[in-house]
Amino acid sequence: MAKKDHKSDLTREPEDPKKKRQKKELAHKRARRWRGRAVFAILGLIFLFISLFWTPTEMDYQVREVYRITSPEAADLRLAVLLPITGPYQIVSAPEVTWPGSWEAETVGRITLLRLEGQIPAGETFMAEITYRVDLAQGETAWTGEPVVSHDLLPEDGVPSADPEWQAQAEALLVADDPAATAKRIYDQVAAQSAGLDSAATAYRLATLNRAAQIPTRVVTGWVFPDSVPLIKLSIAGDAFTAYRHWNETFLQESWQMADASARQVFIKPPLLGWTDGRRLALAESTHLNALSQSLVAEAGDASWQTDPALAAKVVGWSESGAEDLDFTARLTVQKLWDGRWALAIALGVILLILDWMVETDHYSKKARGRAAAYEE
Repeated sequence: MAKKDHKSDLTREPEDPKKKRQKKELAHKRARRWRGRAVFAILGLIFLFISLFWTPTEMDYQVREVYRITSPEAADLRLAVLLPITGPYQIVSAPEVTWPGSWEAETVGRITLLRLEGQIPAGETFMAEITYRVDLAQGETAWTGEPVVSHDLLPEDGVPSADPEWQAQAEALLVADDPAATAKRIYDQVAAQSAGLDSAATAYRLATLNRAAQIPTRVVTGWVFPDSVPLIKLSIAGDAFTAYRHWNETFLQESWQMADASARQVFIKPPLLGWTDGRRLALAESTHLNALSQSLVAEAGDASWQTDPALAAKVVGWSESGAEDLDFTARLTVQKLWDGRWALAIALGVILLILDWMVETDHYSKKARGRAAAYEE
């Protein structure tokens, strides 16, 4: 059995205190670096959330509407297309129209009415392509210059604000002499109850309670663009333009404000009361949009070859030649061109990486020591 060499243990040299101290300092330095990186990572996440959801910024989109018509026989064609215009929280460029016939545009209230006419030969396909650019802003929405009219306070179809039951609900939420606080309580309640409702039902509920509380409110129809990556084209409406969404515009504190109680908010996003997330493109006030589309349907009369009622709120087509076998399809796509949120997030990320590099290379202390040495010399 081998004996343990006690002599070698006794003759082993003790560890150099200087090296031991250096190892400990190195371990502390590495720990400080990792703590610093953790702090930078946390700050990066905080700045990312702020830039994506809380910082006022601009978003630019390109919208493309395509209408394709095929006729088995020669026929005259007429299309009336409703387009958005520049408003308080959106800037819309003049549309670029590609159409083999003639066309003209006019402004009707908050809508551009585009009329297209042409003669389609038998068996041919006509395509109308309408392209326009939309600039939307994330941030506060409050604007003046639009007067409050009686229509903004009175009951109407879908807004039974004079009903005693709705009056009682509004009175229970009333804050004396404070319309803004009342509107906030109504918004919070409607938003909490919106889970089982679509955007139209939610918007009309909010309008009903607000008008019952004597707060001027409108219902607006438009689209909510997807929160997409820039330069990616996405279809938002399909063949029947079923992607219409509804929200409200409310008059508070001497200005109009946008409100969308149907938006599914998570904890990192602000409620959409007096705030917009840069994704909502308003087409028109719902009442005016319905009235205009109904007048166009009446103008078409029996000559209309369009049978989809959902599509009639956007485009109405007819032919006085009586062509009944026209094949009609519609498609709308949107492409985000610019998103200031991501530009800000990337800039903040680069700044944090530079700061991390400066700390990692001990940039400040080296620079300070160099300046001190130069001063002493």
